[in-house]
Amino acid sequence: MTLISNRESSFWYRPTRVVPDQRPLNGRRSNRKLPCLIAGDMNTDLKKFAVHKDTRTYSDSLITNNFSPVVVMPNRITDSNATLIDQILYHEGLSKDSIDIKNENLWCDITDHLPNFVLIDRHSISREKCDSLPYNRLYSPKNIEKFVKLVEESDWTSLYNSNSPDSAYTLFHHKINKCYDDSFKLVRLSRKRAQDKIGSR
Repeated sequence: MTLISNRESSFWYRPTRVVPDQRPLNGRRSNRKLPCLIAGDMNTDLKKFAVHKDTRTYSDSLITNNFSPVVVMPNRITDSNATLIDQILYHEGLSKDSIDIKNENLWCDITDHLPNFVLIDRHSISREKCDSLPYNRLYSPKNIEKFVKLVEESDWTSLYNSNSPDSAYTLFHHKINKCYDDSFKLVRLSRKRAQDKIGSR
């Protein structure tokens, strides 16, 4: 176990023909505050989780402990098969930062194990630029009153005189949408309100 840039990192090797042992994984449960990376040659082909009992148990244990496989493409390739046994597992811990994870395999013909790597880009919501903050509609009592007033003052004569249900509905939909858009305009949220909104989901 090592600590790299405020992250726990573990590197494993599991010999072939040994049933995966979940005890080290269980020791790194989601109650840890720091993000955690586990990387190694697991000798467990994740592509077989649907047909192999031990692999399914291993996969279930990852999910139970909130670890996500970062590498999803086969990385040990021979003339007869392609397996996903070299794995990088990630658990985000209790961090509230927004994290982008990218991974790739490097093509290499001197070994049947393709080197793989992961890039982790962490950025805090509070550091986001203003133009990335979301828009929202404000349903204040004043705006609701304005909407009701606009609906009441709308001219519905053409709708009542229409002989086509489709045309009448199209007209109704257009007028209601216009009243709605005029009453509840999109406004950009402040950083604090954006964080409160995201945190309440």
